[in-house]
Amino acid sequence: MEQPPPSPSFSDLPEDIARTVFQIVADRATTDALACALVCKMAKLWVEPSIYREVVVDAGGLFLRTVKAPTSTKPPDFFAMHVKSLFFGSVENDAAIAGVLQKCRSVTSLAFWTGQGSGYKSSLSQNLSTIALNPTRLSLPTDLFPPTGRHFHHPIFQAVTHLDLCLEEQNESPGWTWTTLKEMASLTHLSLFLSYVEDLQQFVQAHVEYLPPSLRVLVICVLWGADVGEIKAMSEGRIDTRATVAFLGDSSGEEPPCRHTFSMTWTELQNEWKHPSKVYPDVWTRAEKLIEQRQLEQVSLQFL
Repeated sequence: MEQPPPSPSFSDLPEDIARTVFQIVADRATTDALACALVCKMAKLWVEPSIYREVVVDAGGLFLRTVKAPTSTKPPDFFAMHVKSLFFGSVENDAAIAGVLQKCRSVTSLAFWTGQGSGYKSSLSQNLSTIALNPTRLSLPTDLFPPTGRHFHHPIFQAVTHLDLCLEEQNESPGWTWTTLKEMASLTHLSLFLSYVEDLQQFVQAHVEYLPPSLRVLVICVLWGADVGEIKAMSEGRIDTRATVAFLGDSSGEEPPCRHTFSMTWTELQNEWKHPSKVYPDVWTRAEKLIEQRQLEQVSLQFL
């Protein structure tokens, strides 16, 4: 019996076309990227920059071991060149986090979701203040810095355009020097998780004066069950025309209790920071559209 011809493979393609195909697949989904890396050594070289572009770091993950390995087949500056996004999950070893930051100096998106109440870590805080990091997107809890260093003068804030802050302490004592927020000249989008703050409306009213002139969008993130009266004042733009409210919870598809607000799950928000290039629309885009819609409605009412 005549044998069927061999199945075509990527090796039958010109190298530049094969490389492009693998890179496109790897860019679209992280799971496919990992599968591509197992095809052969050449494919691994092609897709590794995509695999390491957006890295999720957790205590049991491979990345910590990869970074700490005494020998590596990768060039010395591989991580500094290719890692653009870092998301720290359940990593409590601040020295390990600092080691990753030292290797990945070119990150543009940086998120610390190390757990509520993880608290100030001396080694990590020191590295955040000294390592030459210039992210444009930054998400962190406010208690990550020491009580004497809770201000926005740290070098890590200087290039940030999108900032997400979680106020971990109910009374924020000792608090942040919020007046320094006004000096963040590049900041255009600010998100504040304030569910642990008592008297939400009063807090926002007291702090909007410190927002920099460059700011376009302020997202107040609260848990379901927050006081609707306080939320309505913010969602209608009465406290600040750049502000809107996002309700965070565990279930998707819930209708928010106020107009010009939106809801999302913790998983959705987390995924935005894990894979910033793959999630759209993100919280910033959704907030910006709601603010624009509210402004258009207010203008229309003036002509009625």
